[in-house]
Amino acid sequence: MLAFKQKSKVLQTHKIVLAGSIGVGKRSIRYRIIADEWLDPTYTNRVFQELDPSKRMIEVGNERCIIDLTLVPNPQEIRRPQYFNSSTDGLIVVYDICDRDSFEAAKQLWREAALAKFQDEKNDNGCDVPVLLFGNKTDLGHEREVTEEEGRDFARRIGALWIEGSALDGWERGVIDEAMGELIRRRLVKDGGEKIGAQADDISMPYFLLFFSYSSTAGKIF
Repeated sequence: MLAFKQKSKVLQTHKIVLAGSIGVGKRSIRYRIIADEWLDPTYTNRVFQELDPSKRMIEVGNERCIIDLTLVPNPQEIRRPQYFNSSTDGLIVVYDICDRDSFEAAKQLWREAALAKFQDEKNDNGCDVPVLLFGNKTDLGHEREVTEEEGRDFARRIGALWIEGSALDGWERGVIDEAMGELIRRRLVKDGGEKIGAQADDISMPYFLLFFSYSSTAGKIF
C-alpha cells in the first residue's frame, strides 16, 4: 500500500487591533477572547507578558484561520503604522459601560482610526476597516453610565458591530467567535476577495449591521 503525505494547509492570519482608553479592560478582554479565562489586571507587566497570548485559531464558516489581536496600550498611538497598515483586518474599540468618559473616548478613537486609514472625517461613515464596538464590565451593571441604546446607536451610525459583555464573567465563546468572523468576512468583502463562510446574499451591503449583546446574568443575545 502506498502512503501519500498530504501537504498541510497554511492558515491565513488576520490582524485585529484592540484599542480603548486606559482602564477599560483591554488586556483582560484579549485574554478572555484568546484563552477564555480571566486575566487579573493587577498582575505586573512581566506577568502580563508571560501570560498574555495574542493569537488563536477560529472557524469562519467552514474555513479555519488565525486571529492576531494586536493591543494598542496607549490610545494616543492609534494612528501609528504598526497598528494600522495594509495588513489590518479589523478594529475592536472598547469602552467601560460604567464610565461615560471612556465611551466618549471610544468615539474619538474611532475618528482617529478613520483618519489613520485616510478617510474623510467629515464623511462620518466609518473606518476603512470593519469595527466592533465593545462595551465591557456588564458585571458592574448597577454602576452603568452608558445605556445599551447609546452603544447600539453609535454602532449603527458608524456601521459597526456592537457587543456588551464582561471580561470577568466571560461569555459564550461562539458569540465572540461569530463577531470575529464577521469582522473578517466584512474585510474580505470590502477588499473584493472571496467570502469565507458566506453566500452571496448573506452580506447585501458593505456594512450589514449585526448586534450582539451577551450578559452572564441575563443570558441574552441580540
